[in-house]
Amino acid sequence: MTVQVPTHSTIARACAHSLTAAMLRDLDGNIIFWNRAAERSYRISERKALGSVSHVLLHTVFPEPLSEINRQLLKTGKWTGELIHTLPDGQKVKVRSSWELAAEDCGACVIETNTNFTDLDPQSAHLGKPLSLSERFIRILLEHKLWWIIPFIFLLLVAEFFTEFAPSNPMLPLPD
Repeated sequence: MTVQVPTHSTIARACAHSLTAAMLRDLDGNIIFWNRAAERSYRISERKALGSVSHVLLHTVFPEPLSEINRQLLKTGKWTGELIHTLPDGQKVKVRSSWELAAEDCGACVIETNTNFTDLDPQSAHLGKPLSLSERFIRILLEHKLWWIIPFIFLLLVAEFFTEFAPSNPMLPLPD
């Protein structure tokens, strides 16, 4: 039985219908293929992405030097980690990135898939959107070790709620 080595077009066809943002790029980072999920995730058309260096296009922030990541990729054939990408509107997103080296007849390429988890990661809440007033207030209290005041603020808010809404709402019981 002969094992057929996939070509760029075979890999691209496999990635084309993926729901995860996927791209093929050469070892220098030049994008060869950009799927529809990547277009939706990054708001960048395939036309603009093709031929661009992925890390420049997405303003990638790496967890370690790119040279170290590439060394690991060439040594083991894969790399997985967290990256920060910047969308065209300036919004930053945190992604779980998986790279796999695909050596082929027509040259080596990297299959890269990226899953956005900005909304799921409480540590990256500041990346996607500004904090609300209450979030900023609580963060200030915690940073200045004033956490002990939070229960008192909660009691004040509950008391204000019952004062304002209880008399006008027959469903809420009034204290005797």
